[in-house]
Amino acid sequence: MAKAYQDQRESYNKPYWLWAYVFILTMCGAIWFAITNLKDATSVEDAFMKVISRLPFFIPAFWLAIFASKQQSQNKRLQQEYAYKEALTKSYEADKREIEKLPESPERHQLSAKLLETMIDAAKFNPSETLESKTHNDEPPSVFELFKIRMLKKLTGTDKSNP
Repeated sequence: MAKAYQDQRESYNKPYWLWAYVFILTMCGAIWFAITNLKDATSVEDAFMKVISRLPFFIPAFWLAIFASKQQSQNKRLQQEYAYKEALTKSYEADKREIEKLPESPERHQLSAKLLETMIDAAKFNPSETLESKTHNDEPPSVFELFKIRMLKKLTGTDKSNP
């Protein structure tokens, strides 16, 4: 069983690195595109107009970068979940061997049953459920959320940046 979890964990390596490369290439492409198109700007207004006129390139590029980052994060999280299950299974095997070394007794059978029950409870948890939970949020914060947080800090008096 530990081998199956290890294989599953390792299956997320390739997609993890693929999305990392997509993210890096997208950001490098956007930076290169900006530098090559803004180097001949004569003023701040001219540079601003060039950026605005190239938004059809930048918006999809940044969306792809955000999407790639989210995919990479999900793959890393699933790797960690399966690594945990792999460690748990290896621990179960070691504990089972130790229990088998104990002398024959009702406690030994009780320990063995409890260990098996605990392992079954842990194994039936689906790691992909963590990606759908309310506590896991890969979405970038919206401008409205940032504004709401800023206003809440001002109203509660915890924002020390603006007196």
